[in-house]
Amino acid sequence: MLRTTGVRLPRIGMPILLVTLALIAAAGPGRAEPGVTLHLLEGRIAVNGYDPVAYFTEGAPVPGLRAHEHESGGAVYRFASEENRRRFAADPQRYKPAYGGFCAYGVRTGRKFPTDPTAWRIVDGRLYLLLNPATKAIWDLELQNNIEIADAIWPQIVPYTDTELVSRTP
Repeated sequence: MLRTTGVRLPRIGMPILLVTLALIAAAGPGRAEPGVTLHLLEGRIAVNGYDPVAYFTEGAPVPGLRAHEHESGGAVYRFASEENRRRFAADPQRYKPAYGGFCAYGVRTGRKFPTDPTAWRIVDGRLYLLLNPATKAIWDLELQNNIEIADAIWPQIVPYTDTELVSRTP
């Protein structure tokens, strides 16, 4: 077993950590965001085009459809059904992902990375998206601590692009 910051990682933990760090580095600065406060795809599409309501109602990522779009806060959200679009329109803050849809673990480290819609977690009614399944495994090891740290860091990094964040790091 490997001990890291008080968390016991099984032998598989170190390879997962190393792969995750390599993938984060490969994501590179600036590739994650056309905007600053939101992770958006071309066309201002949020949540990688996936239905944010479905994470809560289906317990799974479900691709949204162009026919069921809703604009909110400068982003275009897509939904799998008109019912989900209506739910979102009635209470967008309930369904929008934390940290503008950027990788929650990336925010915890002071960066803004893109996300994989299949790497996610809902905690206390809040949707967190992550870079990839390996990053999610690391995020889950100290879930509450990671959320507390990311919550504290997000207001400080929200106005910056990832490129700017990299250049500010000593």
